[in-house]
Amino acid sequence: MNRFHRLLAAAICLASTPLLAAPGDLDTSFAGSGKLVSSYGGLSQFGPAVKVQSDEKIVAVGKQYNDHDDDFLVQRFLGDGTPDTSFGSAGATVIKLSNSDDNAKALDFQSDGKIVIAGGAGQPGSYETIALARVTAAGVLDTSFGTKGYVLVDFGLPSHAHSVVVQSDGKILVTGESYTSGDGGMVVIARVLSSGALDTGFGVDGKVTQTFGSAANGHALVLQTDGRLLIGGYTTIEATGKPGFLVARFLANGTLDTSFGSNGSSTVSVGTGNNYCHAMMLQGDGKIVLTGSAVTATNYDFVLIRFNSDGSLDTGFGTSGVVTTNFASSPRPSIEETAGGAIQSDGKIVAGGYSDQKFALARYLTSGALDTSFGTGGVVTTVIGSNDWIKSLALQPQDGKIVAVGFSKNDTTYNLSIARYLNDCCQTISFGRAPTIVVGGTGSVSATATSGLAVTFSSATPSVCTVSGGIVSGVGAGTCSILANQAGDANNAAAATATLTITSYPTLADCVFSWAERAFPEFFAPAVAASSTAAPYYYRYYSGTQTYLATSSPDNHIWAYGPVTGNSLFDIGPMTSFLSTAGCSQ
Repeated sequence: MNRFHRLLAAAICLASTPLLAAPGDLDTSFAGSGKLVSSYGGLSQFGPAVKVQSDEKIVAVGKQYNDHDDDFLVQRFLGDGTPDTSFGSAGATVIKLSNSDDNAKALDFQSDGKIVIAGGAGQPGSYETIALARVTAAGVLDTSFGTKGYVLVDFGLPSHAHSVVVQSDGKILVTGESYTSGDGGMVVIARVLSSGALDTGFGVDGKVTQTFGSAANGHALVLQTDGRLLIGGYTTIEATGKPGFLVARFLANGTLDTSFGSNGSSTVSVGTGNNYCHAMMLQGDGKIVLTGSAVTATNYDFVLIRFNSDGSLDTGFGTSGVVTTNFASSPRPSIEETAGGAIQSDGKIVAGGYSDQKFALARYLTSGALDTSFGTGGVVTTVIGSNDWIKSLALQPQDGKIVAVGFSKNDTTYNLSIARYLNDCCQTISFGRAPTIVVGGTGSVSATATSGLAVTFSSATPSVCTVSGGIVSGVGAGTCSILANQAGDANNAAAATATLTITSYPTLADCVFSWAERAFPEFFAPAVAASSTAAPYYYRYYSGTQTYLATSSPDNHIWAYGPVTGNSLFDIGPMTSFLSTAGCSQ
């Protein structure tokens, strides 16, 4: 038995160590298990929306039943999942807007740290109206906003909001729908000043109403960099009478942008029954992604639709612009629906919702195909209580981890539930001086150097560096440097900053993996189609033996995990000690 066999055999006697984590796994550094259930106040609560602050604190909004009716509920958690006791009362703020049901649906952050919450407020003996509330960074109702901290926007019909965006100038946009009669509805948009007063320069006295077909609903709002507004939702398509997904664009003043789609909007009908859109994302190239659900065959499935920036369907995405995902075929779940989504910096699309009474996530490549490096075949389901449903998700800006919020039923009570999942994308680091950064993981890492200053990366593995806006030097041997040129420099006169992206380039690891497969097929066969990353590991999975073979970028060692190692993560040794035997050139 040679050294490699002896090392693997000896590993069977080792004590158990943590499982090799992969994208889509629960992040056990969050709440001890990757998931938490909030029982604040001991009353039923629902969590429709989540966002992550720059300091990694997680803010979730929804509603709480107070034994008589529902109130807005805002909660903030630290990065480890514990309540942030510096916020509100024990980490939560309850906002009562009326003596009827109040339901928070969305939130956004102001540049000063204040939090704007949007939803609906019930009016006894009347109808529900769109409601906005604002709390300080400490979770205290901001009485300088509107009337005692909140604003009611009355469209003269039952209305509620689903999405809110704070503009860079502090103005606040909100969208939702108003109901006329029966199932009839129309998209409504309002813009208020930072004070809470309606912005009379938008629409008619700060408000816009727009019909699209006979039953339009506005569920998502995205602000383009040119100030135009994208609204995503669903409607009944007038020409066919069928339900369909809807995307529309408005000018910055609230006027419908007739250059978009067909006279300002685009619709597409999916499947054979109801269509529901609940989220919308804008790609860096201007393409628009809607997520929701539709009846395909006999039940609901996840649906993604992508439009070009002019409102036409992107036929290069999925099948003629449409992607549907069924999580399980037998038994077929009655409802699978996306309620939230996000686009990673590498262009991959994450969608979250509900499947068979479980939290459900899926990740897609830019083509619309499921990303099989995520979860199991591109999908993940998580049981938290019973009747678990993701209502919103966000990517942490610091490390790309996926934070999903929704609700779960526990006995007779519904509770706000949050789960956080590992991701292999995307860390960004900005510096205003000249540090050296040791890269401790695979994937993409970025840095910014201010004018005239350098940033140097040192990686444990050979790396490929790309740079924009500056001069790159020292490429090779795992070290990359950039110098951001002074304004007016002859080499790059327009540049005052530069950005370097260093991406792990694991040619040597793949060479060693391939050698191990040839030399020891009893341990490492058959391999998956390609290697994958789960920082700090770069690995292959061998389904025949249910074993992982990996390199770790912090120490450049080879690791194994699986039944052949007693299901213990085992350090085989430095990769450099195998290069000669494996015939791999450094």
